[in-house]
Amino acid sequence: SLSAPRFAGVAIALTAINLTVLAAGRFPTVSAQALQSQPEVVQFLKAREQSAEPYRVFSVLPGFTVFSKLDTPYGSEPADNVRFHQELLAANLQLLYGIDSLDGYDNLMDRRSSRVIGFLGSDRATAGMRLAEEKLPLERKLDLIMARLTVLSVFNVKYLISAYPLEHPQLTAVYRWEVTRHKIPLY
Repeated sequence: SLSAPRFAGVAIALTAINLTVLAAGRFPTVSAQALQSQPEVVQFLKAREQSAEPYRVFSVLPGFTVFSKLDTPYGSEPADNVRFHQELLAANLQLLYGIDSLDGYDNLMDRRSSRVIGFLGSDRATAGMRLAEEKLPLERKLDLIMARLTVLSVFNVKYLISAYPLEHPQLTAVYRWEVTRHKIPLY
């Protein structure tokens, strides 16, 4: 165990090392303005949803999508990564814009909720099976999500955001846009 003065010295040293590494530019950063700009999907949703009726959005396989559609083919450019996450409304970014989502990070999420969102295709689940991480072909994962539309409906999900065109009789495509400088289509 460390004495109080020794602990304070170690804490100050670690903080100084972290700040030095950040100042040297070894870790990529993104300006706050990038997060403050409103994504195109938010502009669309706010223009379309004029009533006070509550609804939710759900991003289809968000982490897998970022990896397969952006990081793998183009590399990891921080500004593109942030923009892509914003447009997917992934990783709790929807909170910045007043949009309710079924998915999101919550380390204290109860097991039942975690199992449900993992079952539906979230990679943010903290317990239970995660469809996003199953060793299945993408087409099979998308088929399973389409088979689970009733569960999404029970949780008041009105919009699915996906980088993959989703075909199902219960779904209607309402918007298509392109994101990042690579013009990746989202639906």
